[in-house]
Amino acid sequence: MVLDFFEVDPTKGLSDAEVLQSPFISLSYRLYGNNVLPEDQRAPFWKLVLKQFDDLLVKILIAAALISFILALVNGETGLMAFLEPSVILMILAANAAVGVITESNAEKALEELRAYQADVATVLRNGCFSILPATELVPGDIVEVSVGCKIPADMRMIELLSNQVRVDQAILTGESNSVEKELKTTTTTNAVYQDKTNILFSGTVMVAGRARAVVVGVGPNTAMGSIRDSMLRTEDEATPLKKKLDEFGTFLAKVIAGICVLVWIVNIGHFRDPSHGGFLQGAIHYFKIAVALAVAAIPEGLPAVVTTCLALGTKRMAKLNAIVRSLPSVETLGCTTVICSDKTGTLTTNMMSVAKVCVVESANRGPIVSEYSVSGTTYAPEGIIFDSTGLQLDFPAQLPCLLHIAMCSALCNESTLQYNPDKGNYEKIGESTEVALRVLTEKVGLPGYNSMPSALNMLTKHDRASYCNHYWEEQFRKIQVLEFSRDRKMMSVLCSRNQMHVLFSKGAPESIVSRCTTILCNDDGSIVPLSADVRAELDTRFHSFAEKETLRCLALALKWMPSGQQSLSSDDEKNLTFIGLVGILDPPRDEVRNAMLSCMTAGIRVIVVTGDNKSTAESLCRKIGAFDQLIDFAEHSYTASEFEELPPLQQTIALQRMALFTRVEPSHKRMLVEALQHQNEVVTLIPLTRVAQPNHCLRLDLVPETHCMRLEQVRARLGNHWPGRKLKRNDKKRHVKCFQWRDGSEVLTEERMEGEEDINASNTKRMGNHSNIDRIVGEITQGKTYRNKPIRCIGLSALVAMTGDGVNDAPALKKADIGIAMGSGTAVAKSASDMVLADDNFASIVAAVAEGRAIYNNTKQFIRYMISSNIGEVVCIFVAAVLGIPDTLAPSVFSVVQLLWVNLVTDGLPATAIGFNKQDSDVMRVKPRKTKELTSREHLISKLAYLKGDIHYCDEVNEAVVTGWLFFRYLVIGAYVGLATVAGFIWWFVYSDSGPKLPYTELMNFDTCPTRETTYPCSIFDDRHPSTVSMTVLVVVEMFNALNNLSENQSLLVIPPWSNMWLVASIILTMLLHILILYVHPLSVLFSVTPLSWADWIVVLYLSLPVIVIDEVLKFFSRNPIGLRFRLWFRRSDLLPKKELHDK
Repeated sequence: MVLDFFEVDPTKGLSDAEVLQSPFISLSYRLYGNNVLPEDQRAPFWKLVLKQFDDLLVKILIAAALISFILALVNGETGLMAFLEPSVILMILAANAAVGVITESNAEKALEELRAYQADVATVLRNGCFSILPATELVPGDIVEVSVGCKIPADMRMIELLSNQVRVDQAILTGESNSVEKELKTTTTTNAVYQDKTNILFSGTVMVAGRARAVVVGVGPNTAMGSIRDSMLRTEDEATPLKKKLDEFGTFLAKVIAGICVLVWIVNIGHFRDPSHGGFLQGAIHYFKIAVALAVAAIPEGLPAVVTTCLALGTKRMAKLNAIVRSLPSVETLGCTTVICSDKTGTLTTNMMSVAKVCVVESANRGPIVSEYSVSGTTYAPEGIIFDSTGLQLDFPAQLPCLLHIAMCSALCNESTLQYNPDKGNYEKIGESTEVALRVLTEKVGLPGYNSMPSALNMLTKHDRASYCNHYWEEQFRKIQVLEFSRDRKMMSVLCSRNQMHVLFSKGAPESIVSRCTTILCNDDGSIVPLSADVRAELDTRFHSFAEKETLRCLALALKWMPSGQQSLSSDDEKNLTFIGLVGILDPPRDEVRNAMLSCMTAGIRVIVVTGDNKSTAESLCRKIGAFDQLIDFAEHSYTASEFEELPPLQQTIALQRMALFTRVEPSHKRMLVEALQHQNEVVTLIPLTRVAQPNHCLRLDLVPETHCMRLEQVRARLGNHWPGRKLKRNDKKRHVKCFQWRDGSEVLTEERMEGEEDINASNTKRMGNHSNIDRIVGEITQGKTYRNKPIRCIGLSALVAMTGDGVNDAPALKKADIGIAMGSGTAVAKSASDMVLADDNFASIVAAVAEGRAIYNNTKQFIRYMISSNIGEVVCIFVAAVLGIPDTLAPSVFSVVQLLWVNLVTDGLPATAIGFNKQDSDVMRVKPRKTKELTSREHLISKLAYLKGDIHYCDEVNEAVVTGWLFFRYLVIGAYVGLATVAGFIWWFVYSDSGPKLPYTELMNFDTCPTRETTYPCSIFDDRHPSTVSMTVLVVVEMFNALNNLSENQSLLVIPPWSNMWLVASIILTMLLHILILYVHPLSVLFSVTPLSWADWIVVLYLSLPVIVIDEVLKFFSRNPIGLRFRLWFRRSDLLPKKELHDK
């Protein structure tokens, strides 16, 4: 039928004329182009550069620089110093932009790596003969022949088998750990996934066994690999949670800056005509300069550099945890991950098939009939212990007849290789995973005699030890002929000779092997006895137990003594076999995964296992690693991709909140899962209740789309014991319940007040309304206003998703996820599309990286707090100086843009960076992830209220800002003191210092009239650099003490002393040395307009600086203790409540 569709003769193929002239072929060229994946169009370099300046704070700095340039030109200023301030600003912005451009230019390599999986050439039937053509010239309808080792050049439908079987490794596409057998039979499965399309050869996969001919059905972008590319192109990069929070705070800060600048300029309008300015316009320009300086002071220019440095330090710590970070912002993103979608194979498991169980017939005449042996070891390392059914270790397993012959059969009926890789320091396979598992079993069983003792084998080099026992049997036996595995026989056989003895060794599916056996090898004495019906039934029971309960991949092994001199082998010889034993193989879970799963649960992180394997195998693994409770019902937590797609939208939403396992997936399903988790269509609205015992409780409303209204039985199931008609229990007193009833097909909102034990029924139900009333309620909710004159808040349930993967098939999901995590052993495409690479492919490394990400966020908050409070101090200083009208030596002359940038970048930047070395909190993985997703826009909210469920919902699960209202209040308090202390140091020198003029305060305030009146002091005293130097030193020292406050957000310095972070202590010392350098080294003191200070000046500086520690200790006390709760509530942001405000008793 496929050949008829393409109008091609399978014996001749397409002709050159058909390729060039056929309208159908021409159409295919127009639709699909050549058989290549088109190059993606990257953003021009200039767009990347402009994107770095698309930030409100950056725009303010650019405006400040341009204004400084213009004012310098207007005032006729010349020389380097006149343009130094704007030049420094622009250089800082250029440096930040360069870092951003470099980061983004390296982000789009995944699509380039994807093209590496395309074949270069193909054997094509053209003009009636086969020829080798470039794979790019293939068109739909071409007949292609492929064999072992060939890379499939296009998506093709098989039309002829040229060998007994065809097997393809399509792990890069589906993630399946084993190669897949292909067949000619038409697929009849509805909504078939890639794994179900057993008659299709997919582009980029590799043929590992057999030969076949196929007709090309898809080329270039119209292939499975092309669909992966399209999916990656549709993915748009989103800002990380930290970037979003910093942008929000930046917008807020920009508004505050603009308001203060305008206020300062307006407040000083009366001073525009002061004689010292020389006119109204000059006065206006003078105070405009002050406003510009104030803007520069308020913006933390060093914040981007400090954030980048902190994240870079985090990448080094994560690298020690085997987590290699490719994208700096993803370091922090891990910390707020709420869902980890983990690939099964290689991440939760070792991806090294191992024999876990061996079943042999002990004796046919006395019980027990069958014995089981357990085999330790979860890797390809030829090391492990075999235990009997009682748990006792076998010192010499090869002394048991059945185990010895199992090892012999496993070594000879095998086409794989096990070798040691000295570069990687591990054992690697060549060939099928199940066959390598059998070779490893042979090494664990050992050899008969002294040479097989563990002490003797351990003396071998790792290279020799890899296949020592296997080589022994291969030397003892000579292979004569191999009868390959076929789908019909479901077994493989090999004819071997040893001296004059010929033996047939077979392995295969248990049902195929056992049905061909007539005798059995007994393990107790090595005798061969007939295979009875009882033994056959017992073997069948054990086989099903291995396969179903323990989800092991089972293989049976048998042998047969053949006539001497036989040199050929056929399927007719595979009869009257002697059963040796049964082996159970699995991809074992990693030892550390179970504890990692427990850590995720404790940390409030949900893990969803995503795999292309079958459902039963994955469910068994989930039980072993702790993803499922032993008693949990799989029905509500395990879904195949097809089952999930068939669910109605509402049921999909519910399933997403319960899902722990997602099986039989292909690339589109992984991306779909990520998108669904990121954009769940359910939101939660919190409405304060007034008629409950605890006034701070919130009612949770679950809202769903209009088309997803629940049926009566669904509502009953949702409300459980609170469904009307239930007899209330005594502990239900004072409980406030809201629910929906369906009457005459319409929704009715009902309300109950429970005063005691009574029946709830329609007679005592207070009707709140029907459709119109519901519309009104929902309208109020979606407008974000009030409900019954009470403020409400909405929360989005969308998750922040981390996705793991290693194949090409995982690339779209890795790119779409908030953080994509590729395996170190994965493909280049997966690594390029990811944000982080696991060097050890271990799930436990993800959990450790999550803890590090949370610690980084906590440290980020601390240095932001430090920098912002310092900037607020500078703003307060300039603002107070401008309002009081004190001499220009404080503002803006000494606190010029250059000096402010020096303070913001150097003196603040070094301690802020050191704060990133604060130690990880001990309970960092015992708290829930912070909420980062904002509520979707009003257009995405629900248009109908489908059900209303009474529930106590803690309000600390709302979106968490990087700077909360209480923290910002603390910033203001500390910043205000920093600013006032700085101004106080300036005034002290004029009024009280022995080295100063000791002027009355009124004289200081009237400094601008000095030239117009007689004074006892020279007017040049107001140009002295000493007072401004004292102020600048106070600003620096007080910020150093404030840095110590940021060792912890709430803990006292008595609990966490300064020496807990020696990097911070060292940065404070270095910062003070730099400040002393600019004070006492002549060229620098001139550049920064400062002068050396005396010891008396330094003592006053310390007196003015130390109180900042006392003030912050008081604020920390309010943060730690409930006594400060009510005080904190006055300063909360409208979208946040402190965690201790709500509690359920």
